Amino acid sequence: MTAENLLQFSSNITQGIETEIMNSMLELQKEMEEFQLYASDMNQELEDLEDELNYDSWVTPYEFIRGEPMFIPNETPDAYFNRTIHAGNIGTLSLSAAENFVDNALTLPKL
Repeated sequence: MTAENLLQFSSNITQGIETEIMNSMLELQKEMEEFQLYASDMNQELEDLEDELNYDSWVTPYEFIRGEPMFIPNETPDAYFNRTIHAGNIGTLSLSAAENFVDNALTLPKL
């Protein structure tokens, strides 16, 4: 084997490797384009589902607030004390509200 043969051999191996790398890169680019198309479709589907949900119209911010105001203008300190202190333990009331949610939700309002 001469130096010329070794140089040609190494050149052919280098060209073969470059061709294989080029083919791999083309396949990778094709897969990337397919994934981008898939991701675009999934994002569009997600946006469509979010539009169908339109959860802003489900819940009004005033739905969970009681009908009486948090404070009453010109209320005396004694009346405020009696109104707030005799309401009971808020922690236990919140637990009972969660336990009785279905019953409370199905009960008609009382006049």
